[in-house]
Amino acid sequence: MMWHPYKAAFRAGSIGSNGTEWDDANVGFYTAAFGYNTIALGLSAFSAGYQSHATGTYSTATGYNERADGTGSVAVGYQNGAFGDYSVTLGQRAYSGTGCPTTANTSCNYDATPITAHKGAFVFSDDSTVTHFGVGADNMFAARAAGGFSFRTKSDLTTGCDLPAGSGIFSCSSDRATKKDFRPVRGPNVLERIARLPITTWSFKTEKGGVRHMGPMAQDFWSQFHLGTDNKTIGLTDLNGVNLAGIQALYRLDQQKDVRIRHLERENARINARLDRIERLLAKR
Repeated sequence: MMWHPYKAAFRAGSIGSNGTEWDDANVGFYTAAFGYNTIALGLSAFSAGYQSHATGTYSTATGYNERADGTGSVAVGYQNGAFGDYSVTLGQRAYSGTGCPTTANTSCNYDATPITAHKGAFVFSDDSTVTHFGVGADNMFAARAAGGFSFRTKSDLTTGCDLPAGSGIFSCSSDRATKKDFRPVRGPNVLERIARLPITTWSFKTEKGGVRHMGPMAQDFWSQFHLGTDNKTIGLTDLNGVNLAGIQALYRLDQQKDVRIRHLERENARINARLDRIERLLAKR
């Protein structure tokens, strides 16, 4: 145990026989370090565990071979590296920021490492594979869960959406037991409203690469159907419901036309039969 009165720094644990982790050059002001071969060099830094180094100002490194080198950075777990300012890494062999400092006793090149060198990014990675996983842009969110995703919007878990393992399709709650106030839909009325709904192609102002989309505006959809929460968004369930109602209405119209066509064909056959009899009678005279 060691107290550095000038730097107001505290150390407890042990270092190797040739270690320099507790030498004055590796002791920061107002710091604390516990465990084996730990370093707390940054101002007000904290380090604990096995060979964990907190070299950034106000940084924290706890666990096994942790590196917290960015300002205000946090590295917790097993061989993580928080090299970017204000970055946080948790779990096993996760890295944020760029570079691998010379003070590190371990390599940054782990196959199972989610890596991000981007600011404002968040990466969540499971333990399903050793393939690299990370983000490709600043302020990006990336998550990998090979067992699937489950999102719930009610405490009793009755509403929400699932993205099953290996799938690219969300399955959202639509159980009859979760719904109320059922009202019938008039198909012809839906068709008339669909016919009045402007459909255009367009691009989002903030989307890059000139990507085009097709669909109605939320304001127009709301004015025709009054479905969803407001006139700024379109719920996919509502949009699908309108489409299905329109398809059902078209199917019924098609069935009605088929009935009328069959009726006209029978009438036409009777008329033709009468004309044939008249022609034969006339031919006999």
